Amino acid sequence: GERYEVWRTNPYAESADELRDRVKGVSAKPFMETQPTMDALHCDIGNATEFYKLFQDEIGEMHLRTAAPPPTREERRCWRATLDKQLRKKLKLKPV
Repeated sequence: GERYEVWRTNPYAESADELRDRVKGVSAKPFMETQPTMDALHCDIGNATEFYKLFQDEIGEMHLRTAAPPPTREERRCWRATLDKQLRKKLKLKPV
């Protein structure tokens, strides 16, 4: 989770490349294998997919704090879709 924090907050105001270096070990490979048409430039998304889980856990914890029932699979899917949309907009990728 520590690397995720670094990735998310970018405390050192690093460039994307430096950041990617810092969070190395969070691999884009699984993502690249499912999306062979992606080139290395879009590794960020590979990184991001690795962090979906963490985002979801965090959102899930917020749910717990408000004593709400745990998020359903539908909710999770909704968050994932939202994240995906934001990412694609940020990286100017065509939507799936």
